[in-house]
Amino acid sequence: MKTELIKLAQLQDALRKKGGPSEDGNLFEEMMDFEAEILKHFGLPLNPHYLEIIQFENLPNENEIEYRIEQLKNAATAYLTRNAKPDVQILRDALGEWQDPFTILAELKVTPHVYSIFVYNRILLKRIDTVENVLQELRFVNNEPDILDATGRLRQDYRPETPHYDAVDILTRFGGEEKYLPPEEVIDFLRKKGVRYIDQFVLSLTDLLSDDEVDEMNISM
Repeated sequence: MKTELIKLAQLQDALRKKGGPSEDGNLFEEMMDFEAEILKHFGLPLNPHYLEIIQFENLPNENEIEYRIEQLKNAATAYLTRNAKPDVQILRDALGEWQDPFTILAELKVTPHVYSIFVYNRILLKRIDTVENVLQELRFVNNEPDILDATGRLRQDYRPETPHYDAVDILTRFGGEEKYLPPEEVIDFLRKKGVRYIDQFVLSLTDLLSDDEVDEMNISM
């Protein structure tokens, strides 16, 4: 694990020198994957609190590495031995006071993603649907990489206000095979896969409606 932490520190240092994530997206993704693997090794979720332990401002020496490993072990012991709350209760408690979606999703062992964050912020916190239905949806999409990929690409490339004949096909992955499809086919694919809030998600991508107007339409769906 010492080798992995040194490698992570080197990636973080290289990204800083390049000017941050916006200057090298591939390096940023590699660093994030490395962070996730290190936390997973200790049985910790991808939570900002635990990520803080493995942030390095400078390349660490041997003592610093050993200190971080000890911190990770202590955090893992506390995390794994705590009185765990049921997932439904975690979401119910989140309704009582605002909590960072990354923290809550990590507690649920759900990958932070544009769709899962949308479900948390715009469906759960706006009380558009029940806690039970939200939890079921988060668990469902978390085990469906094709769904996460398709919703992510929709968020990046789909422009609902664009006339149909000007719409750009979206690169989408189905069972490991990538193909370009019109946005309407991607959305239809997600509906058929059983994505509960795909219509609300697509609605939220438009620039033609305010957030409040989108939420009002969500409630009526």
